[in-house]
Amino acid sequence: MITVIMTISCTNEELTDLTPPQIDVDSPENGQKFAAGSVIPFEAVFTDNLRLGTYSIDIHNAFDSHGHGRKAEDPDLIKFSFKDNYELPETTAFVAVLPEEIVVPPNTMAGPYHFIVQAIDAEGNATSYQDGSIVELEILITNESMAVIEIMNLVNDELEIEASLPFTVEGTITDPPHPDLQGIEEVFISLGEPEGESEQDHGRKAETLYEINLEGSGLDPYYNQEGSLDISAMIDFTLSEQELVELLAEGIEHLELKIEAHDMQGNISIEIIPVHIHID
Repeated sequence: MITVIMTISCTNEELTDLTPPQIDVDSPENGQKFAAGSVIPFEAVFTDNLRLGTYSIDIHNAFDSHGHGRKAEDPDLIKFSFKDNYELPETTAFVAVLPEEIVVPPNTMAGPYHFIVQAIDAEGNATSYQDGSIVELEILITNESMAVIEIMNLVNDELEIEASLPFTVEGTITDPPHPDLQGIEEVFISLGEPEGESEQDHGRKAETLYEINLEGSGLDPYYNQEGSLDISAMIDFTLSEQELVELLAEGIEHLELKIEAHDMQGNISIEIIPVHIHID
C-alpha cells in the first residue's frame, strides 16, 4: 500500500506543470526604428514544455524616464499605444505572426516606445519579469517634425576614440520649422559601455564615462549661425590611459555614444553611435 501511494505521489509531481512558456522575438528588434505611418511587423517563436495557451502584445510610450517634464506638446501629435491578446495552438512550439498589421498612426509623437510580449500556457503558467521570461524591447518611432541629429565624421558607421586625445564628434542637431513649437528643449549626451559588452559582466551595470544634460537657456551657447546646435562644442572628454587599461581588462573594445534631443513639440530624437576604441 505504501509503495502504491508513493508511486502515485511521484507520478502526480511529475505531471505538475510549473514552467512558463519561453518567447523568442525575431521582429521587431530592440532599438529598431519605425516611421510614423508605417507598419511594425511581429514574428516570434513560443515554446512550452507541455502546451501553449495565449500571448499578448503591449506597446506604449517610454517618455516618463526621459526629461524633466515637458512645458508644452503639440496637440496634433499623439502618443501611440497598442494592446491585444492572441490564441496559441496547444502545442509545444509555434511560430506566431500577427493576423493583422500593427499600424503606427501618421501623427504619432516621435520617441522611445516599449514593446512587451507576454505568454500563458494551457496550465496557466505565465511569463514574468522576475525570471526574465517576459520580453520587453524598446523601439523608436520617428516622424518628419522631430529634431534631426546628424554626425559628419563617421567612418564605417562608427566613431573612434583614442586614449589621451580629445573625443571628437562633428555633428549638429536641427529642429525643422514649426509655426508655434519650433526649437530644442533639452539635450542629453552620454558616452559609455554598451549593455552586456563586458566578457566578465556577471550582471555588472554598464559604466558611463561621460554625460551632459543641457536644457533651456543652457543650450544658447551651442547654437551656430544656421540655427542648429553644435554637438562638438558640447562634448569635452578625453579617455585616459588608465580608463583604457580598465576597459581592455573587461574585454571592452567598443563604447556607445547616445545623443537624445527633446523638441518643443514633445518629440524625442535618439541616435546611438558605436565608438571604436583605438588600440596601438
